[in-house]
Amino acid sequence: MDSPQIIGVCGYEHNSGTTHLCLSLANYLCNKRLAKTAYIELNPSGQISSLKNKDCRTRFSHYHIDFFPNSTLSSYNNILSGKHQYYVIDFGVLNINTLNDFMRCDIKFAICSLSPWKTTSLTKFLNLFIDNNVNIEKDITLLGYPVESKPYNKEISEMPKEIYCIPYLQNPFHITSGYFNFFEMILQRKKIYHAKRQKF
Repeated sequence: MDSPQIIGVCGYEHNSGTTHLCLSLANYLCNKRLAKTAYIELNPSGQISSLKNKDCRTRFSHYHIDFFPNSTLSSYNNILSGKHQYYVIDFGVLNINTLNDFMRCDIKFAICSLSPWKTTSLTKFLNLFIDNNVNIEKDITLLGYPVESKPYNKEISEMPKEIYCIPYLQNPFHITSGYFNFFEMILQRKKIYHAKRQKF
């Protein structure tokens, strides 16, 4: 790969699964694709430090992945100047202050709620993009964890519905072949979209 790929992941609210997805994605890129991978925690949750079982605020490695916990926007660009092939950025809950940095990523994943009782949160989340003139279909891959009940209702019937369901994975450091296929699909989604646009 000639230039590094920056992959941004954000969620619609706290505990939406962004960290879990980022960990499994970084593990896939590093230990399946054998690419030098960095994980940047660009949110205040501090969850990544728990991987070292202590309050770790500096760079460390785990499962061959380089982790940068408790990162800030001011340190973000310095980290990106490293020699990694992939940078997985955990934005946590996206807001207006981090939207521009998220949109600068080469590949962008946004985790939505598929639950009918979370309609208000989903609408607010998608409107953050729409109100800032972001073409969701073109620029962002929407992901969601599956639910048992019907995921949509009339309130968001006009919203984008191409949301890829994230397979269940208990341990992000022990991914299965099913997850390999899932990651390949969503990582290629942008290329597939542009191919379709060119065809027509």
